[in-house]
Amino acid sequence: MVLLSAQGMPVAKIAEVSFTGDDRVRDVVHNFNADGFDFALSEVQGWPAQDVHAARAT
Repeated sequence: MVLLSAQGMPVAKIAEVSFTGDDRVRDVVHNFNADGFDFALSEVQGWPAQDVHAARAT
């Protein structure tokens, strides 16, 4: 979603091709812009962001 947004694809089209809603696309892009890859890792792995930081520190 983030890559498609960065390439200029409209939110509605991203939602369509990723089988989700406009609000979810906006949330993902907003959270990525705020937290970078820490957000992406926590979403994929199911970990809270603070656990991702702790795992990286070890």
